[in-house]
This record gives sequence, structure tokens and C-alpha cells, in this order.
Amino acid sequence: MKLEQKQLEVIENYLNWKELVQVDLKNEVLDHMATSIENRMEEDEVAFSMAFKDVVLIWEKELTNYSSPLIVLLFSGPKMLIYKCVKVLNTINA
Repeated sequence: MKLEQKQLEVIENYLNWKELVQVDLKNEVLDHMATSIENRMEEDEVAFSMAFKDVVLIWEKELTNYSSPLIVLLFSGPKMLIYKCVKVLNTINA
């Protein structure tokens, strides 16, 4: 089952609301979320809204607003994005 464009826009709007603005990462997460929603809809025979809520709960921890002591006042955002930034900074500083 493929999601409709409007359903994909719901996911994208959610990611924008969670301030996941880094394009490559946002597209990757959108793809993972869409696939999980499609699978849930197909396997459990639930509507998009129910599958979306379930998948959002799974991703909530990774998309929670977060800041790292390494980049303290410069930036805060989704946990997964901050972790990626810290990893890059650690590589540069090594």
C-alpha cells in the first residue's frame, strides 16, 4: 500500500513542526516513517491516522528537541540531528 501525497504531506508537516529541517536527514526520516506507516496500515489493517500516531510514538524520542554541551547556545533541534552534528564536530576536533 502506497501513501497518498496528502498523507506524505502530513508526515512532512510533522517533521517540520519537530524542526527537522536538514533536508537529507528529513527525507531519510520521512521515508522510514512512511514505510512504517504503510506496513502498519497493511499488516494491522488500520487507518492512516492510527498508523501515523503509532509511528510518531516510536520516533518521538529521536525527534525531541535537544541540545548538546558541545554546541550549547548555537543550536538545538531534534536529538538525532544534534547527535550527528556532535559526531562531525568530534571528528573535526580529533
